[in-house]
Amino acid sequence: MKQTSVTAGVPVFNMGPLMRRRIENLLEQSHPNVKILISDNASTDETEEVCRKYANKYPQIVYVRQPENLGQAKNFEFVLKNAQTDMFFLAAGDDWHAPSFAAECVAELDRHPECCLCSTAMSFLDDDQVPVNWPRKDSELWSTRQMNEGEKIRRFMFGASGFYLYSMLRLSRVDPRLMEMAKYTCSPYFEYPWVLGLTMTGSFCHTEATYFTYTLHMKWMFPPKPKAGDATSVAAPPPVESNALVFLDRYREVVDELASDQKTADKIKQQILVGALVSTGGSLDWYKRAKTLKVWHRFRDCLGKRDIWGLCFLITMQIFRIKPIRLLFRQ
Repeated sequence: MKQTSVTAGVPVFNMGPLMRRRIENLLEQSHPNVKILISDNASTDETEEVCRKYANKYPQIVYVRQPENLGQAKNFEFVLKNAQTDMFFLAAGDDWHAPSFAAECVAELDRHPECCLCSTAMSFLDDDQVPVNWPRKDSELWSTRQMNEGEKIRRFMFGASGFYLYSMLRLSRVDPRLMEMAKYTCSPYFEYPWVLGLTMTGSFCHTEATYFTYTLHMKWMFPPKPKAGDATSVAAPPPVESNALVFLDRYREVVDELASDQKTADKIKQQILVGALVSTGGSLDWYKRAKTLKVWHRFRDCLGKRDIWGLCFLITMQIFRIKPIRLLFRQ
């Protein structure tokens, strides 16, 4: 019987101090047919030296050094599109997988041939590779096999979303149109539209065992307030409102490309819009929240009067900080 083949896609840049541990971690996978595809984004440290040493020693490792830095998203796109195997999972240079990750995910996908993805429970590390407790509800993943289309989209908008990018993918079940949109992934906030496409075109299975450890870049996510004259502070992530319109344009492109008909596309856009307003409104000061009004103009072509009145009510609740409304939509 043919053994299911798996590619661990490793897009890296200047991960020298961690590369030895990362490669050794992937070599420990108990599944007998795991290929390791490393795409080096023109690193300037010892990453190349470490990777070439392992690639010369282990035939299942393929090392590709890019002639110039492609950017994070295109580097991920490269390993995804060059995976010549049945399954694929993303293995960032500072994340970690249990030795049984590939074997357990492949077995779960074999039990559910209709699924395009298998996720696992997660644990978390901080920037210094120290375990941390991350209790946020948006890190919970789940199976969508028993959900209808509407339920899947609602859970996507108010749940884990982007973390599904780190699951095991069955490449034969990933829509070819979605593969062409891989350039949207691995950029701030932009992995979500790609996972939305997976949600629209397939079902997810899930195992509750913890087989994957994700590194939270806390210094980037929650940078300290800069002191006067301090030029070494960690750069803060881009403001939410500056990305909102581009972010939602990505959603719209994915929905328009993959939706089975216009009515379905319109319904999904409405759910995305409400979710975006809730999540954005919950993090900005009241006077900045008015900027979120620009967001729904992008979707006004698919909104009826009742929807517009509902959105006005929602925005009013956000302005006056009526928290139960936000909590209701986030359940």
